Amino acid sequence: MSISSPPTSSRSSPPSHTSGSSVLPTPASPCLAAPVEPREFTRITSKPAWMQDFICSSISPHTQPSFLSLTPLHKCFVGSSSNLQESRTYTQAVRKPEWMEAMNLELLALENNHTREVIPLPPGKRAIGCKWVYKLKMKDDGSVERCKVRLVAKGFSQVKGSGVDFVALLIYVDDVLLAGPSSTLLLQVKTYLDDMFTIKDLGAAKFFLSLQIARYDASLCLHQAKYIHDIVFDVGLLHDKCTTTPLPPGLKLSQDSGALMSDPSLYRRLNAALHVVLYLKRSSAFGLSFPSSNSFQLRTFFDTDWVSCSDSRKSLTGFFIFLGDALISWKTKKQETVSRSSAEVEYRSMAASFCELQWLSYLLRDFGLPI
Repeated sequence: MSISSPPTSSRSSPPSHTSGSSVLPTPASPCLAAPVEPREFTRITSKPAWMQDFICSSISPHTQPSFLSLTPLHKCFVGSSSNLQESRTYTQAVRKPEWMEAMNLELLALENNHTREVIPLPPGKRAIGCKWVYKLKMKDDGSVERCKVRLVAKGFSQVKGSGVDFVALLIYVDDVLLAGPSSTLLLQVKTYLDDMFTIKDLGAAKFFLSLQIARYDASLCLHQAKYIHDIVFDVGLLHDKCTTTPLPPGLKLSQDSGALMSDPSLYRRLNAALHVVLYLKRSSAFGLSFPSSNSFQLRTFFDTDWVSCSDSRKSLTGFFIFLGDALISWKTKKQETVSRSSAEVEYRSMAASFCELQWLSYLLRDFGLPI
């Protein structure tokens, strides 16, 4: 067996195989045998200009952690939580026995309250359709309290003034919150309402119109943590970074600032709304505290921002009012007139805050509170 020698020139053709002979590779050079280190990426990346209007996050909104990695307490919480979701159509609702029971109770309530009367359809007329609306009533701990169903008419399909000579609008208040210093008086009011109407006593208030009411050591705390969480979840900002202020510090808006757009106000409202949502996400754990040992002394604090609007040259008025240590009123509003000096702005702000203070004092006196 013969071994062919390597080519002596870079222009020579590679050795060819011949019968009865083979080609063996030569040992590689030591410098070529060493591993090649990967090249470090030193290029500085930045967000493209077309992505400046988007909120980007490195956290995936679709993370699915394993159930085995949870703590025992978290496993118990996940196991006790309900997977019942709000149905959007009748086809989805009939698959759940909870929604079927709620729909039967709604039909029974309509019959017992004599809400409707079955009559023959007039000739040439077409009945207005109806649909089911589904809603979940939640407890203060986030669990499902009951399934709420309402049967509503499709009023958008009705022609104005078609077949009617008189229209009566009956307004019924569904949610009623009673408060008073005497539990006996509250019980009498609830008994009277139950005799006149069929009402359901839900006990001590915990949820009322997206407002959560918590009780801690003879004091009340009002907050909207769940409502804020729902807003953040709906807009898809659940995994984004929070902000510390409702608006960027030092922000001054004017009609001439920014790029030329056909309607810049719409873009600014959207940008401001996203900023406010991220601020609410950070402040969802805060609330208003009302201690039972509170005094009935009204205090007000006010401040101004002179010529805050560069377009109209108008100033801002801001104030908040305390009843003892509890915050009961606050407002920030642009003044209606242009002030010629900072002293004039302060006087206008003081007048607005004292008008609110006087109105609250009259209201509290009507409640019988010693002001």
